Amino acid sequence: MKPSGRAEVIQLMKVMDTMLKQAGIDEEELQLEGPTQLHNLLELLKTEQNIYNIVFHELIRQVSVECVERGELLAKLRQRYVMLLNKIPQQVLSLYNDLLAQRALDRCLTEEIIYFKNSLGELTDELYQVREHDMRVSKDAKQAQAELAKALNNAKKNANLLEEYRELYELQRSRLEKQLLHLTEERDLWSSATYRLARKVIEENQLQLARRLYMSEKTWTKIVRHFIVLLASNDTKDLSEIQQITERWRDHMTRFQLELQRSEESSREKMQIICQDLKKWQQYFGEKVFVDWHYHAPQEEQSITLLQDVKNWENMLVEEQQRFEGNNVLSCQESLKIASDIQKEWSQLGEKLLKRHQDLDGSPAPEQKAMEDLNNTIEELSEQFRRRVEGENGVAKGLMSFSSSIESWSLPMHPLKLTPKEIKESDWLTLNHLLPDWITHAERILELIGNTESEDISGMIPDKKVKLEEVLKMLQNWVLTTTNGTERDDLQLTQEVTNLHTAMVQYMVNVLMLMSPDYSSHSDASDNTVVAGFEEEAFPETVSLQQMQEAALSLSEKVNSFSCYITKCCQEMVANNPIVSDEGYEMRQLQSIKISCNEWIETCQLLLTKVTERATPSSTPEDSQSKGNKEVLYCNPAETPAQDVMRVIGFDGIVSKKSLREEEIPVFTQGVLTASRPSTPRSIQAFESLSSLEQLEKRLLHAELRAQNAEERSESLEEQLKAALHKIQEMEVKSSVDVENKEVIHETPTHVEVQSEHLSLPVPTKKRPKSSKAKQHK
Repeated sequence: MKPSGRAEVIQLMKVMDTMLKQAGIDEEELQLEGPTQLHNLLELLKTEQNIYNIVFHELIRQVSVECVERGELLAKLRQRYVMLLNKIPQQVLSLYNDLLAQRALDRCLTEEIIYFKNSLGELTDELYQVREHDMRVSKDAKQAQAELAKALNNAKKNANLLEEYRELYELQRSRLEKQLLHLTEERDLWSSATYRLARKVIEENQLQLARRLYMSEKTWTKIVRHFIVLLASNDTKDLSEIQQITERWRDHMTRFQLELQRSEESSREKMQIICQDLKKWQQYFGEKVFVDWHYHAPQEEQSITLLQDVKNWENMLVEEQQRFEGNNVLSCQESLKIASDIQKEWSQLGEKLLKRHQDLDGSPAPEQKAMEDLNNTIEELSEQFRRRVEGENGVAKGLMSFSSSIESWSLPMHPLKLTPKEIKESDWLTLNHLLPDWITHAERILELIGNTESEDISGMIPDKKVKLEEVLKMLQNWVLTTTNGTERDDLQLTQEVTNLHTAMVQYMVNVLMLMSPDYSSHSDASDNTVVAGFEEEAFPETVSLQQMQEAALSLSEKVNSFSCYITKCCQEMVANNPIVSDEGYEMRQLQSIKISCNEWIETCQLLLTKVTERATPSSTPEDSQSKGNKEVLYCNPAETPAQDVMRVIGFDGIVSKKSLREEEIPVFTQGVLTASRPSTPRSIQAFESLSSLEQLEKRLLHAELRAQNAEERSESLEEQLKAALHKIQEMEVKSSVDVENKEVIHETPTHVEVQSEHLSLPVPTKKRPKSSKAKQHK
């Protein structure tokens, strides 16, 4: 408590000078190890402030002994100065951080300016190239304009000639249209007349089977043509719907691929940035830090920048990993499912359409195989898209491995971001060894982005990459091929119906010609002469029975096969289409195709059987000579195929079958006729009638024999009478004629003539033909 003197103050001053000297504050070349000069200045201020605080405390103590108030004021001033000096480093440090940020911004702006300058140079070069191209195009345009003007002049010169050709064409076209109209009217007139004549022939000769054949053919043709038109209409509708659905699938998949490519392009750009940064830091460590196996600590600013880049890399990799999980993957999977549902729609429509256009033998259409290949290709494309979306092509696994490797080094280094000087040499050495591996990871991920192969293909043949453009081209070709093939099949069906209709009508005409009776021609030879320079039209010869049988067999097979084909093609369409099916009417109409076909075939068989029965018993030489051109209608009974079953047509038109192989017994005990054993009252009555008929036939045969004997006797008497008359005539010539004797002579011939007439009345002048039953009996 004793007041200090002058000696204590001098001693305090010496202590302060000593402390300042030991701290080295007054030295001109002070060696400090701070990262920057600002850090060194702040460290120096801190040291000097500590010395001044010590001196102030001692001086305040000495002053407080003499005057407490003066000491308190001095302590308060020291405290305020300490607070003021503490604010200065904080402000300086803040200014320093702002300065670093401004420098970084200036560096970015400088890089942007350089990039802009380079881009400006590239744009200038492109502008120069565009100008040159415009000059060339302008030159070509002028040349093309001159050629166009020349061609225009030539076109004007040829315009009149073209107009004359057009007028000539129109004149010729109008003339041909008139001729075609005239021929069409003539054809319709002859067709109507032919139909009416055929109806008359059928009604006149009671050719009911021919009429039935005609009605069956007409019904069959009408119904088949109706269903072919219905089939073509449904084909057009289905093809239009397939076109719309495929266009919708095309747009959906194009948008999906575009979004996926944008996402992959963003990932590729990020990985390229990471790869460039890694190569830059690898070069920095090789040139600045580890040089000739010697370590040089990196500057604090570079260390902070490196740590910040590592953090950015981690954030980029985490962001890329999130692309393969969560809502992004679910959205892409939902989009692929929608595309698959759209594909199933047009696949089902195409399968239903192609099922209606199978070959006659039941083999699928060629477009069916193309659709299956297309569906397999689309499934492979969808699978490749799924791998790219879910990262199964190796990208997700590579990102996870890359991120884990970076995180293993950056996690311990992150707390040292504000004090990068504390990072050890071993840490920097580890980073230097990791940089090549990280570059390899980044380059590998860059290669895998957009890859379609699965990461689990070790030892397997990799699948071929399917491109959406190729699939769209295949789809377009399939739609076009299916459309053309369907239209071609519809035209072929129409043409086939027309050919079958023509063949059936021709066959019916041949049947009418066979079944219609022949009339002998009494025209003179002069009828065959040429009249007014025209010759009579030569008609084709009548078809033989054998040819008719062959034609019937072939035509029946074709009609039956075509009916089954049309029914098979339209059955599912009629059954599953509520618009077409009107309370089962269309289905009944479809079933009537087969009914009409069977009716036509059965009628055809019956007609052949009837024609054969008519032709067989008339096969005699006399009939062959009398028939002329119809000689081919009769065949040898030996050549006629034996049939075990006979079809019988009742009065109500019902056709029944009756066996011909039954037990036959003689109708009369001493007769030659045989018949099946009767089993019903009507058959017994018919059998008794046959017995009476044979007895009458036997009596008729005896009467015929007696008549023949009488005829022979009358012939001999007639010869004797002729001889007597001849003698009387000779006597009349030799007798002398006088006036008296003339009357006598005149009366005598009159008597003789009367007698001759009396004798010749019962005597026939011609030989009586034998009875056909007698011939049959003999």
